[in-house]
Amino acid sequence: MNLIKFIALLLAVVHCSTTIAAQSLKCANEQLEYATDKRDEFCVFRAVVVKKGAPEPVFENSASTKVAFLDSNFTRLPDQFFQAFPQLEWLVVMSSGLEVLTIKNRMRVVHATGNQIKSLQAEGTAGAKLTTLSLRDNPFADVTSIAKRLLGLEVLDLSGTEVAEDETIKLAVFAPLVNLTELYLARLEAAYLENDEEMELPSLKVLDVSGNFFTPSNFKLRVFRTLPNMEELFLRDASMTDLSVTDIRRDMPAVKRIHLGGNDFNCKLLVALLAHLKERDIEAPGQSSSCPQGYDNVEGLCCKSHGNVYPPRPPTGPIDSPPKEEQDTTTVTPTATKPPTGPSTPIDTTKTQVKEKEKGSSKHYLIYGGITVVLLIGLSVIGFFVHRRNAAKRRLPIPSSDNQMQDL
Repeated sequence: MNLIKFIALLLAVVHCSTTIAAQSLKCANEQLEYATDKRDEFCVFRAVVVKKGAPEPVFENSASTKVAFLDSNFTRLPDQFFQAFPQLEWLVVMSSGLEVLTIKNRMRVVHATGNQIKSLQAEGTAGAKLTTLSLRDNPFADVTSIAKRLLGLEVLDLSGTEVAEDETIKLAVFAPLVNLTELYLARLEAAYLENDEEMELPSLKVLDVSGNFFTPSNFKLRVFRTLPNMEELFLRDASMTDLSVTDIRRDMPAVKRIHLGGNDFNCKLLVALLAHLKERDIEAPGQSSSCPQGYDNVEGLCCKSHGNVYPPRPPTGPIDSPPKEEQDTTTVTPTATKPPTGPSTPIDTTKTQVKEKEKGSSKHYLIYGGITVVLLIGLSVIGFFVHRRNAAKRRLPIPSSDNQMQDL
């Protein structure tokens, strides 16, 4: 009997602890910026943690249609969450470690940026109702699953994902999304933009391919002919140094704005390109108020002057002595056609040093020459006396044999 009571008490304790662990969660209404320059009121959950093997939290029933999770940690949303929010239409999950995205029937807008999403699940007719999906900054690569299941999409943001295949953005894969009006494919580390199948995206109005590393040989404007209604193209920070344009209206018949900031165009090319766009009533918005050294600002866009960095301007005032480390370097500056003007004219220290060296060398030559002359004179005098002594010896009388006999 006592054993039965003990077991019953133990079960009660376990049930109570489980109930306590699985606490109910309630969201709070607040204004939230869920995307850049986009705000709305959401019922917000914060710091929700769901660990494997631990009891799942219990969400209080709510009629809210817009729900957001911030600063949380879970790999997927529990089924009980969707049961507690049967009217859910908007879902925002930001930087919460989500790996699997589940889309239910009534959901229309999903922003799940900065997570770990690699796969998505669309239940029932959810694919036909979802109009906006942002998977920005997730390791997501399965574009086919989107194109097959989410046919109602109008806005799709895959920036910062892994959807580029072999460094190539393939526009044809998005062709089944016939209602798509905005497509964001920025920062995919792509070098190529292709549509070899020439599949049209008839409804697309906005395309963003900024932040990819296109080069002129890999980038052809004719690829945009399959986007007949595109009005706005974002081509910022694309490492572009050249752009071949004959008549941009042939490739983009409906375009109204092209964003070109952050590229590396030559100023001469940029001026010609902007003139070409103006003639066809196409805007090229500028954003830069100042440009780095070696670049000019042309209508708010930075460009290289003649493709080269400007040399430093020659000083017009007194020249300070350079530090010792700089005296061993050689600086080449452009040859001026006119002498510099200003409060004071810089002294040509190089010529002065050369003249001083020449004066010093002349003094040395005079000294050496004087020593040489003195030596020559001395040698001449010595030679003269030696010659006289030898001549005197030759003039002495030679003793005869008679004289020798007399001496004997």
